[in-house]
Amino acid sequence: MTTIAELKAKQAELQKQIDKQISEERREVIKSISKMMADYEITIEDLQKKTAKPGSTTKAKSPAKYQHDGIKWSGFGRMPQKIKAYVEKGGNLEALAIK
Repeated sequence: MTTIAELKAKQAELQKQIDKQISEERREVIKSISKMMADYEITIEDLQKKTAKPGSTTKAKSPAKYQHDGIKWSGFGRMPQKIKAYVEKGGNLEALAIK
């Protein structure tokens, strides 16, 4: 039967092998990326830019129209539970309108 100490020793050896393999593969990946960056004249600054796909637009978030117990709601999408419970108990949604 294998002891815990033997298993831990095997685990440590495997971890060393894994770390070595990761290091070797990482060097190759970095080398490949560096070559592609040079081929396409890509800089670090180019990679750091936030770019959107051509033709895509960013939809602005709708401002809140209603508020109840610290919960805000724009009036679009699903009604938050607290606001829904208020209305179901007979509350008027317009009374929650943010002015």
